[in-house]
Amino acid sequence: MDIKTHIPEKFQDCLNDIMAKRKLSASQLALMLGHKSKTTIQRILQGTGGLRCIGNVYKELCSCEEMQLTEAETERLHTAYDMELWGTDNYRARSEMWRLLRKGEERDVSMRLFCTDGSETTLRAFLNGFASPTEPAGICTKEMEILMLSGCYPSVMEVMASLLQQMGSHVHIRQLFMLNGDVARTVRLIRNILPTLGYHTYEAFSVLQNDIIPDPAYSGTGTGKAMALRVQYSDGSVREFQILMQSETAGVLLEAPGIWNHWQQFTTMYFNNAAPLKATVPEIRDYISLLEYYADTERNREALIYKPDVCFYHIPTEILLHALKDSIAASADAETADAILQVLPKLRSTQEKRFQNMVNKRQHTYWVASREALLQFARTGVQNDHFFAMRPFTVEERHRVFRHLLDQEKNNPYSHMYLMREEDEDSFLDLEATCFVGLGLQLTSIGTDYCLSDGWTETLLEEESFCALYREFYMEELIAHHTQPPEAAVLLLEEILRMLETMPETDH
Repeated sequence: MDIKTHIPEKFQDCLNDIMAKRKLSASQLALMLGHKSKTTIQRILQGTGGLRCIGNVYKELCSCEEMQLTEAETERLHTAYDMELWGTDNYRARSEMWRLLRKGEERDVSMRLFCTDGSETTLRAFLNGFASPTEPAGICTKEMEILMLSGCYPSVMEVMASLLQQMGSHVHIRQLFMLNGDVARTVRLIRNILPTLGYHTYEAFSVLQNDIIPDPAYSGTGTGKAMALRVQYSDGSVREFQILMQSETAGVLLEAPGIWNHWQQFTTMYFNNAAPLKATVPEIRDYISLLEYYADTERNREALIYKPDVCFYHIPTEILLHALKDSIAASADAETADAILQVLPKLRSTQEKRFQNMVNKRQHTYWVASREALLQFARTGVQNDHFFAMRPFTVEERHRVFRHLLDQEKNNPYSHMYLMREEDEDSFLDLEATCFVGLGLQLTSIGTDYCLSDGWTETLLEEESFCALYREFYMEELIAHHTQPPEAAVLLLEEILRMLETMPETDH
């Protein structure tokens, strides 16, 4: 599907324009397409042709060599047909879902902040000042709290993600979104906050826009974009700020003692009645609770997985534990090694639940993977989300993992593995997404090493309209049009097994 920032033209207008450029009448076009009369073409031009009629003519136009359509014209027809097929609202929502999953162009956008004393700074520089251990005057920032009303511009959320990465659990951000029933807008909001979603000290909530009481101090429309900050320093002093966002590139910064209390009073009733965009995940302070959370989330649920390489629950338990124990034995951190050794029996039982659930459940699991990422794992034994305290898998272990995957694809009727089309592999986000039907969409950034001390946590999106759209999109668009035939996965697994059989054990 083409991604547009505006509503595309109707198919009849697109067809009329193409005919006008070639000075073709309805009768002439009908003759070129092999029709007995011009009736079908006229019905489309008059806006009375049904979807089947439009679909037939769309296919005939694209395959008609005599028309000599340009690439741009073919794309216009495709986009116009998509809108006819899905309807305006659904077309917009699906286009936004493409933006969610696909890499976008990097933009160098920075919000300039105009201060009341006439000075000027940027949002990034302002916040980085608090993350610095020597600001101000050698006094460290102890804690920072931020309340945000909307304001989820992509550049702003990138700055917030950087702040979360630098300060970890010392910064807590709560953000409130106003939803208006427009699914496309909801998807766009979620796309913008992806950089911050994986941090446990970032919370996102939504309320219906009609339930917001306009506050002229923040916006004349009731959908203001603003934030308040409360900073506590190591010497006990406190500073409070307010930022009013005029656009993605400009805002007004005000430091005012007492402004935090005003903000809390204004937002408390909304936060109390808001729906969390992220599920309330139990606080994960150790890997036992992490695995238990996974096991409970995955249990007996249909799953739609987008993950380039092998999932942890595809790896037999003994292989995982062997790799972990070898790393513990080689670790110079005796205290951490002893702590992990003490919980190994629990790790074993919990991981086995995950493995058996994926093997034995009577619910379908769909998995869209990347050929290149699977080959990379086969060569290195390192996943793109490899656990930081675990060595790479050996060649023999990799062979067993891929043998298990091949067995699942051949013998488990509930296991469905698909490979992305090669032309699509480089265009998708570095993101792992698993839709657990009836529960939500779990998101994990590729490249995480599951180090809890870095502030990492799981993200489960529960917003119903978004999850329903994602499931529809995954099955009807991603799998249907952007994956290779099912047999390609089996052929790749067999190819990898042959490669591993000839690979020396030292090559990892």
